[in-house]
Amino acid sequence: MKYLSLGFSCLTRFTINLISAAPRTMPYDWAITTKDFVLQSLTDLDGKGFTPNIDDLIIYEMPIDKTQGLSKDGIWFWHDFERDGKRIKSNWKTNTNFSDKYKFLWARLLISIRDETMKKCFIISNCQSNLVEFSTGTDNFKNKFGLDSIYISNLNERLISAGARNYEIIVMNRSIEDFIDISNNCNLKNIRHNYFGSLSLPFHSVAANSLISTEETRRPLDILIGKYDNEYELAPNSFDTLVILDKNKKPIGMAKNYFEGYLFSFIGGNDIIFTAIIQNDVIYFSNGTSWAKIKKY
Repeated sequence: MKYLSLGFSCLTRFTINLISAAPRTMPYDWAITTKDFVLQSLTDLDGKGFTPNIDDLIIYEMPIDKTQGLSKDGIWFWHDFERDGKRIKSNWKTNTNFSDKYKFLWARLLISIRDETMKKCFIISNCQSNLVEFSTGTDNFKNKFGLDSIYISNLNERLISAGARNYEIIVMNRSIEDFIDISNNCNLKNIRHNYFGSLSLPFHSVAANSLISTEETRRPLDILIGKYDNEYELAPNSFDTLVILDKNKKPIGMAKNYFEGYLFSFIGGNDIIFTAIIQNDVIYFSNGTSWAKIKKY
């Protein structure tokens, strides 16, 4: 299996590094890209979005972290220009090598996605915690980086038009609402979607490893389905995930297979993600808590 990033940040590439042996660098790996940039680049197919005139780049500064990078029209070149501390070096316009690099990487990507003999898995994620620093608020974040059913369907259509063959798409979603929307409204058979919430880079490895849980190691999800003593409920969602509901039937998280046990991810902040096992209708979590089942379906 060949894993390929489709954005929107470095977390996707770090995920691939954890689950794939010696992955080759691709154009979306180390840049910040918006959803529209990804669709447009897969429509134009010339890679020119990655190779703007250097005089057209502008300095962007993260409002909280204060780290600077260079950007243009939906892409932030975050690892291509040297910094003094957090500030871009004043001679950044002398770096013209980045354009040649992205021309090469774009050509490599097109060859890979069109290779019918290569089984591919595209990964797209908006889970990186500091991705919010590239938007101006909740609505703007959704417009730039939201992963709902309409976008995933459009993305799949663009991949087909670009000549992609023999592939599936893994979605790592920050939004529980978009996760449910994909479950309810996206009928594509080659999509595996997950809710992981907001993840910081040092803590995303558990989420990454859950993507490669195999048929041989998966335990049945249906033994988790039911109501629990904390008034939470685990209900069917997709073939490989359950949705966690609170007492008001509001979605608050996801459960899925994780090797010999399970992985649970919840709304409410960064890195709210735990592994778990179930014994005698009691779920035991890696943070030391437990839920006892009181009603089965």
